[in-house]
Amino acid sequence: MTYPSPHDPQIQFTSYNGRKLAYTVEGPQSPNEQNADAIILVHGIPGSVADFRYLGPLLAEKMRVYRLDFPGFGQSEIAPLRQSNLISRSDLIMGFADSLGLDRFMLLGHSMGGPPAMVTASRFPQRVSRLVMLASVGLRRHRGLFMNPKSIWPAIALSYLPGVQAMMVRNTRAAYKRMRFPGSDKLEAAEVRHHASIVAGISFRQLNAAAAKVNCPSLVSYAEDDKLVEPRVGEGLAHALNAETLVFPEGGHNIQKTKAENIAEAICGTPL
Repeated sequence: MTYPSPHDPQIQFTSYNGRKLAYTVEGPQSPNEQNADAIILVHGIPGSVADFRYLGPLLAEKMRVYRLDFPGFGQSEIAPLRQSNLISRSDLIMGFADSLGLDRFMLLGHSMGGPPAMVTASRFPQRVSRLVMLASVGLRRHRGLFMNPKSIWPAIALSYLPGVQAMMVRNTRAAYKRMRFPGSDKLEAAEVRHHASIVAGISFRQLNAAAAKVNCPSLVSYAEDDKLVEPRVGEGLAHALNAETLVFPEGGHNIQKTKAENIAEAICGTPL
């Protein structure tokens, strides 16, 4: 399989709640005055701005593209665990947009980046012009989410015990390695707890309520051979959002890489 040429723009920094946020920017220097040609890309876990190194440059041919490192990922400072819930992560996305002076923009979420993107679109309809969900967590548990989110906080509390901490790090590294996430062997305990707190912050009741409130045009895209998020999850999400769909028979979970050209064309509306 061949991929488009990757691009890794220089990391830039802004701040939110006194903590450093890393991001990149590429594309035309002057989006239109309503910023409708700007798009913010948010990654899953584990992830970073590098997750969009294939999709970003294709979108940048038509629009201003901002990729955000969530706290604790890439080069952004880690945040307290209590700020891992969906509302806090949605507030962060809006704080990031405000720091860039974006009045109106498209919002794209991949995998675990989908829930905060959707919640943001539901809470700020005057700001989000379009929502794109790629291989996203949906409105019910998926096969990659092997623990009920409600049961994770007790596990996090226990993880501070020395023996439990070592086991938690070892098991998480092994799980990420099986899922072929890069850098899994370098994960430390603080990062594992942070990742777990984000999963614990998922509320399917909240996500169903958010989906019902999204009124901007939406696109849901997924691959039928995704090993983490099964097609039924994408189907249900698309139905709830009344969204346009872009379904691939193959492409895996990281379709922002394997199907970058198709996705960019669907977002931009014209062949690239």
